Amino acid sequence: RVSSKPMLHNIDIESGDIMDTTKEWIVRAPHENVLWQQAINEATGRSGETQPNHAGTEGVAAEATGNDGCSYSWLQNEEEVELTVPLIGDGDEAVKKRLIKVSFLPQKVVVKYNSECKVEVELYSNIDVDGCTWTLDKRNLVITCEKARDGEIWPRLELRG
Repeated sequence: RVSSKPMLHNIDIESGDIMDTTKEWIVRAPHENVLWQQAINEATGRSGETQPNHAGTEGVAAEATGNDGCSYSWLQNEEEVELTVPLIGDGDEAVKKRLIKVSFLPQKVVVKYNSECKVEVELYSNIDVDGCTWTLDKRNLVITCEKARDGEIWPRLELRG
């Protein structure tokens, strides 16, 4: 006798299993989802239809809002993530480098300007803190962080989305 239905088993998932981005199933999920979508499209004859690109990819910046309401944008590729944080408005005076403080932690980036927290982002996955830098682009702070695991595309920038 051939069974046409797969055996299903219920399992318990703890919150740590979902929040720990190093879990193998979380790392594999985005790629496997795209492969599944392609297989379904092929089977149904809907060629070319795919899910939308992940946020911050294909050179299109994703917009986000920090914990204090400060907006910023971000881009990513398989090796790094880049945040652009506006520090001052159009009518304000020039940015002073000595007032900028950026803290890099394995899963968090904090930006302060003139002792005021501009952005604090708890990241989706770990970064290599030794591979992080920042530069000033007129009125914006541009932060570049190397991802701890090359080849990983994050579905979002922040851990909680």
